Amino acid sequence: MWSTNWILIYLFVPLLTLGQVSSFTLTIRNVPVALEESVTLPIEGSYSLLHYLSLAFEQGLQNLQTFTTTYYPGQGFYVFAINGDESVPNDYGWQVTDNGTIVTVGLDSYFPTDGSNIMVAMVEVPKFLLTVENTFNENLLNVSVRLPVREGRTLIQYLPDAIKRQDTALLSFSATYEPSKGYTVNIINDVAENKADKTYWSVLKFGVALEIVVSQYVPVPDDEITFRFATYSGLQPPSPSAVPLPNNTPPTPQQATINYTIINNIMDPTFSNMITLAVDAGSPMINYMERACDTRSAEFKSFSVMYMVEFDGYFVYAVNGVVADWQTTYWILTNNTDQITAGVSNYVPVAAESLALTYTYVPDNANTTTEATPA
Repeated sequence: MWSTNWILIYLFVPLLTLGQVSSFTLTIRNVPVALEESVTLPIEGSYSLLHYLSLAFEQGLQNLQTFTTTYYPGQGFYVFAINGDESVPNDYGWQVTDNGTIVTVGLDSYFPTDGSNIMVAMVEVPKFLLTVENTFNENLLNVSVRLPVREGRTLIQYLPDAIKRQDTALLSFSATYEPSKGYTVNIINDVAENKADKTYWSVLKFGVALEIVVSQYVPVPDDEITFRFATYSGLQPPSPSAVPLPNNTPPTPQQATINYTIINNIMDPTFSNMITLAVDAGSPMINYMERACDTRSAEFKSFSVMYMVEFDGYFVYAVNGVVADWQTTYWILTNNTDQITAGVSNYVPVAAESLALTYTYVPDNANTTTEATPA
C-alpha cells in the first residue's frame, strides 16, 4: 500500500510541474523593412538572453535568417545586426527592452523571467540639439549639431564630441573649474569672455538660461541647448547654480594616496600648495584637481583647461588665476621622475605618486605649444 501511494505521488508531481512551465515572449522588430516576428519560449534553467535569441532563430521562423553580435570588454555581447541590417553608430541601433524598460546590460548578462515581454528593435538613437552662436563680434559663428544622448553624461562632456565632428566649424573650447561652481565655459573658437566688455558665454535651454552648471546638467533626448556669446549689465555675468558636492574627507592611514602640488615661483603672489588625496582607481588627473579645489578652496582656488582635439584631451593653461600664454610660459605636469605629456583628462595617477603642476618658462628653443607640451 505504501509503495502504491508513493508511485501515484511520483506520477502526479511531474503533471503539476508540466502545468507550471515558465515562459516569456521575444519579439524582433524593424519597422523600416516591415519585420516583426514574435515567439513564446520556455524558460530553461539559467540561460541568458543570448541563448534564447539563438534559439528563436534556430526555430526557423520565416523572416529571421541571421543575427550578429559585438562583444565589448567588460560589458558583454550586444546586437549589431539582424538579417544584415546593421547598427549605425550615433544614428540607429538595435535596442533591447523588457516590458518597455531598456535593458542596459549585455545579452549574456540578462536573464528573462516568467512573463517577460522582450523586444529587440531597430530604433533611432536619441539625440539633442547643440547650437553655438556668436553674432556679437567679427568672429561670427552659428553652428548646430545633433548629438546622441549618452546615459549620465553631463553637458560639458558633449563639447569634445561636437568638436570632433568634421561637419562643424567648432575648433576648440576652454573651461574653468571653481569650488562650489563646477565648470564654466569661457572660450569657444578663441572667442573669450571679457570683463571689460562685459561679454560671456551664456548657456540656454529652449531659449531660457540654464539653471545648473554645464558640468552637472545632463541633457535628455530632444533637448535644445545653445551656447551664445552675449553681454551682461551687472557686475558679474549671470551664474547658474550648482548642486552641492559631497565633502572630501582626508584619506585614512589604510588608504592608498597620491600627493598633488601646484607651484608658481614666477608671478606674484607666488604659491606652493600640496595636498594628499586618496586614490580613486581609474580616475584621471583632472578628477584629483577637482577634489583638491573642493577640499581646500583657499589654496586650490581654480584651474582652467583647454580641450585639444589633436590630443583628445584637456590641458591646463591657468591655475589660481595664473594664466600661461604657451609662448613664453606654460603649466607643466610632472610626477616623481618625468614630465607627463598626456592631458590631465587622460593621465591616470597611481598609488604613492607625487604629481606637480608647475608654472614655468618655455625653453628657449620652443616657440610653439607643440614643442613645449602643456600639462
